[in-house]
Amino acid sequence: MLKRKDNFEKLLKILDEILEENKGINVRAIPWIHFIRHHPVFNSQYKILFSNKYKFLFFLINLYVKGIINTILTLLKSLFIKPFNSYLSEIKNVDIFYVSHLINPNVDHKKDFYFDDIISRLGNEGYSSAGLLINHLKTNLTDDIKKTTKKKNNYILNNSLGFKTEIEFATTQIKVFLKFLFKSESDQLKRRINFLISGFSISRSTFLNIRLSFVFKNLLGYHEPKLVFITYEGHAWERILCNTLKANFSKAKIVGYQHSYIFKNQHAALKSFDFNFDPHYILTSGEISRQRIINSNIAKNIKVDILGSKRFGDSNNLKIKPAKKFSNRVFVIPEGIESECKILLDFCLNYSLYRDNLEFVFKFHPQMSLKDFVSKNPTYKKLPKNCHWFTNHSFKNSDWVLYRGSTFIVELLKKGLQPIYLSHKSDFNSIDIFEGKFKHRKIISSTEDLDLLVKKESIGKLTNDKELNSLLNFSKKIYSPVNRSILNKIIKEVI
Repeated sequence: MLKRKDNFEKLLKILDEILEENKGINVRAIPWIHFIRHHPVFNSQYKILFSNKYKFLFFLINLYVKGIINTILTLLKSLFIKPFNSYLSEIKNVDIFYVSHLINPNVDHKKDFYFDDIISRLGNEGYSSAGLLINHLKTNLTDDIKKTTKKKNNYILNNSLGFKTEIEFATTQIKVFLKFLFKSESDQLKRRINFLISGFSISRSTFLNIRLSFVFKNLLGYHEPKLVFITYEGHAWERILCNTLKANFSKAKIVGYQHSYIFKNQHAALKSFDFNFDPHYILTSGEISRQRIINSNIAKNIKVDILGSKRFGDSNNLKIKPAKKFSNRVFVIPEGIESECKILLDFCLNYSLYRDNLEFVFKFHPQMSLKDFVSKNPTYKKLPKNCHWFTNHSFKNSDWVLYRGSTFIVELLKKGLQPIYLSHKSDFNSIDIFEGKFKHRKIISSTEDLDLLVKKESIGKLTNDKELNSLLNFSKKIYSPVNRSILNKIIKEVI
């Protein structure tokens, strides 16, 4: 992992310089160059840079081979794909267009997971809309999903377009591949970075971003919207779509909705390398994120305001009394990342090997499929008797919630659960959304810590109202109630 601060700072400086120097979308479409934030998963993508030369060489060769095979297979697949224009809907011009995500076949696709009813309610106000959904599903699309998306005038991004289009993509990316492969650098770290950029330039994720830009451009040309909404977290594809719109549709405006949370160690979302790659507006989910964006260099040329989020309800007057007695049920909420699921699962299973005084209930993130996870990791098929997958269990019967980087903790805090943050050796920095020193939130790093906590807190009252309210007040700054007047103001300005 990235353990040394100076290594990390040097890496970020080089990546930012590369983004500054390369103005085209074909380089900026490479996700690896955009460092999102400190997190074990994000950090792990860069650890190979600091490995020995043999390990690095093996990784590099593997990366190149995968990229070449992916390019060839995509081209072969494209021979059997209809041209994109054949999928255009009968509904032509719309007022609003949006880009969102398909994340789990079991999610209710009648309501968007990220925008909730923000877009759908605009239809009731007389505005027409269409959307493009990035497909993150690892299974085939169900008839229900197809029916729902078509009814809402939505498109699902194909993982391949027609042969003519795909060969153009491949030709351009091979040029990027060769450019960085033979780029001369005296600095060892820079050389390694160039070699990796070369490999990632023909990766599946890079081609997806370029494909997304192409489809986005065609859909905008067909539907001619006046306002475009995208989710905003600092990913490469977001910047590419901003550039695509500004380069081809100068009258339309693009809004980035920061739907989750801007962490203290966030990077890509707070950087501006070129105004043409930034949204016109950024709407945040709360006050903390708004302030962090305003204090960054991306806020120089864009408007930033708080739209809020459904995640913390519509009331500012939250008064929740803490539990007075410790229950034996712990609600466990991993992020939608496989490695993070394993960290929390392994911790609870290790605890259960020696103790049976607690019951653990695991609830996966909506973008994770429990069935796929267990199929891929069969060691988790049979759980101890005091460990359960979330089905019909209610967190109302739990007093505690164990978490790491999940922002779902804010919603559970509102419901009265007391948070326990699990610190892990893989953490470069804390990934806890609660960054301050809150007594109501407990921090543990071992099964022994949890055992001591159980023994201590089961004696009497868990906390007092003052301690809980301080955490609740902080949470209100993370997710504010939805303020539709901000949205209406932008719509009136543009439409």
